[in-house]
Amino acid sequence: MTDEIKKREKEQKDAKKFLEENKIDPTPTNILKYRLWKECNEECPYTGKKISFESLFGDAPQFDIEHIIPFSRSLDNSFTNKTLCCVEENAKKGNKTPYEAYYGTDKWQEILSRVGKFNSDFKNQKLKLFQKVLDESDDFANSQLRDTAYAATEASKYLAHLYGGIVDSSGKRRIEAVKGQVTSHIRRVLGLNTILGENPESRKEIDEKEAEKSREDHRHHAIDAIAIALTTPSMVKKLSEAAKSAGHLHPKARCRYFKRFAPVEPPCENFVEKVHNIIENIKTSYRVSRKVRGPLHEETYYFPRDKKGHKKEVGECVHIRKRLDELTSENIENIVDKTVRECVEAKLKELGKTSPKEAFKQESNLPRHKNGKIIRKVRIRKNLSVFPVGEGSRKRYVANASNHHMEIVETTKGGKKEWEGYVVTTYEAMQRLKNKEPIIKRDFGEGKKFVFSLACGEIIELDEVDEKRQKILDENGNPKRGLYRIRTVPQSKQIRFVPINDARKITQIPKQGMTAKPETLRERNCQKVIITPLGEVRKAND
Repeated sequence: MTDEIKKREKEQKDAKKFLEENKIDPTPTNILKYRLWKECNEECPYTGKKISFESLFGDAPQFDIEHIIPFSRSLDNSFTNKTLCCVEENAKKGNKTPYEAYYGTDKWQEILSRVGKFNSDFKNQKLKLFQKVLDESDDFANSQLRDTAYAATEASKYLAHLYGGIVDSSGKRRIEAVKGQVTSHIRRVLGLNTILGENPESRKEIDEKEAEKSREDHRHHAIDAIAIALTTPSMVKKLSEAAKSAGHLHPKARCRYFKRFAPVEPPCENFVEKVHNIIENIKTSYRVSRKVRGPLHEETYYFPRDKKGHKKEVGECVHIRKRLDELTSENIENIVDKTVRECVEAKLKELGKTSPKEAFKQESNLPRHKNGKIIRKVRIRKNLSVFPVGEGSRKRYVANASNHHMEIVETTKGGKKEWEGYVVTTYEAMQRLKNKEPIIKRDFGEGKKFVFSLACGEIIELDEVDEKRQKILDENGNPKRGLYRIRTVPQSKQIRFVPINDARKITQIPKQGMTAKPETLRERNCQKVIITPLGEVRKAND
């Protein structure tokens, strides 16, 4: 599965690169066109006409994306059910399947032959769809409600074992493995995808990108649950009927998606507003692991040095080797060898560039030492704290790879309370565990009071502030409180946190986002809390 995902991601990147090089906006639709274009070997599977770049991406395209089994009859909007088709031929095909439109004609075998030569992993699946015979008497709703994928089937069996069977004694089906595409359609047509947006708009005002499901907020799982609960045979039948009558009802729709469906009556009045109010009050609960896990140190060995570069048992920095095209502009002044540094600076000046990465990516641009040798790598000075591991001849110096937690301690200076933070590395936490000491230290001596510890994933509650760091007040004039999740605990003690519902990866969150040192947390009346699986906020007894 992972290999397949990586392959699809590469296809997407290749398509985007091609489109950008040819001055075409790499929208999801254009990327899809490109993938289908390459899949069908740049020829229309129905007519055999060659599909040129201009005829597909030009101002007056002669070819477009089409559903092999009409969308109104399948509700299948997957890549597997799509190909390219000449615009005129697509109009002739209408709402028919390829089998219904071409079987028994001279074109039939030619079409199958072209599909059989498709250049993709989906070739066999698409060939089956081209030959598929739809039985009008089939129970369409039930076919859409059954997900026959292996994982879904096994999950259904497990739930049936726990709760008395898939079908109850009265013959009613109690466990449904619902197809993801159907719930996706329901989320969209009922406006559920607008709920987590910053400015939810009416269904008519949503464009193609805004109608997409957001995965940047953990509450999207709750919206999925609502969509699944609404996925009944009657709802799927409504979707099917809406798809069949969509064309003439939405000729000027801004969003391509909503051209596929006529309006679907919501389950109740003010449905989206009611769901929005419920979702707004959801608090995401996390299971925080307090185990000491993760790398204890980096794999690279270093040797501590003083500012002059001399090796010391305890030093302020280390020397590391880097290729010239890996350096940043700030690294130049930290090149250890003065002669090498001058050669690099002179070459940058000669090339008229400030970025080593840009200047030295070509071999011909590399500087030469005064002895005539090409300089490819340099040693740079880096401020890095290292510690010894091993003893005797096996003694090595390594850098910390991760931090386990921070211990917040309150002190009193001149009658004023202040918070200090002590960062505990994963290595140090493991040493405490090994020595049968408490992983979290609570005794810091006289005049220092332990407040709480903070680790990645834990929750804090604190006063909200605006862009000017001024506290935000509620309607009663009290400081407004917010719940946040700790994401990183760095050696700088500048703790990084995000709202509890934020589901983005740490690499997707701007570095200039929400950060605070211990004293700032005190000023904002920070309190460590836990959120139960039922959403109850309780004070953490740390």
